[in-house]
Amino acid sequence: MKSINLFVSSILVALAPAMLIGCGQATPTANPTSTPTPVVEEPTPTPSPIAVASPTTAPSPAPTISVIPSITVTVVAKVNDVELSRDDFEWAVARDAKLVAQQYGIDWNDPLAQSLLPELQQNALERLISQELLRQLAEAEELLPTEDEVQAEIEAAEAQILEQGGFANLDEFLESSGLTEADIETIVRGGMIYEKMLDAHGGPKEMEQVHVRHILVETEEEGNAVLTKLEEGEDFAALAAEYSIDSGSKDDGGDLGWFPRGVMVAEFEEAAFGLETGETSELVKTDYGYHIIEVLEKEIRDLEPQLLQIFQQRAFNEWFAAQEEQAEIERFVSFVE
Repeated sequence: MKSINLFVSSILVALAPAMLIGCGQATPTANPTSTPTPVVEEPTPTPSPIAVASPTTAPSPAPTISVIPSITVTVVAKVNDVELSRDDFEWAVARDAKLVAQQYGIDWNDPLAQSLLPELQQNALERLISQELLRQLAEAEELLPTEDEVQAEIEAAEAQILEQGGFANLDEFLESSGLTEADIETIVRGGMIYEKMLDAHGGPKEMEQVHVRHILVETEEEGNAVLTKLEEGEDFAALAAEYSIDSGSKDDGGDLGWFPRGVMVAEFEEAAFGLETGETSELVKTDYGYHIIEVLEKEIRDLEPQLLQIFQQRAFNEWFAAQEEQAEIERFVSFVE
């Protein structure tokens, strides 16, 4: 499955070094981390498509026609009944190569750098296909942005560029970044389509959540000793501060805050959602050790922004993968095996 960042703009993929190695990564899932508290991983950020385009290093030589391998076919792919032209593809590849050179100081005249061009070409092809399919889906659902909406967003983006400083005017930014006004419009329009479709197919924005605190110990013997102290009326927060090996929560009385299903490791989550408000679990064993969990609150709540992004990405990627399966997509060129 291709990363949803393919839809954010027509250039962000080219600016991501990891995308030069592969054509996208799966959305991260909430697996255990190296810390004792089972927590959700940080989502892949969705940066501003305009701000990211600004070069951070002195521009390197722009690629020449002789450096970028040419193709002979006039149509590189077909998405349902829409053909993607060689001209659009080669323009996208040249633009991506130039932006990568500017952003990361890559000299495409270096033979080692040129070995990355097939991946760059394949990424450009896959991005064009994904963008066209998403555009078609948005059109079918009457979710394409209006021209007035696009122009308003362009004006806001241009104002943001100048507010960030470093450029006296928009022309100076365009010259420095290697972008054109048409590029900015493409970036903004693509981003708006993606945001509209993400909102439509990114799943619910609120979920059942629990607010819990826990005490984590290394051994079953220690856990039983703490349970005994709780049964004798000792304070949960004080015991967490004294016995818990979870350095991230022990000083807060073991408080882990609110979370929905799909965030914690399975054993911990099953126990937490199986308790009623005010109830305390028996020992719950996970890879981290032995937990004693108390549910403080339980209710339907809005997802926090970080979690909302992760859950929306998961839902959207699943939905889009299904649309890809149903679409008629033909590729007439390929650059990597």
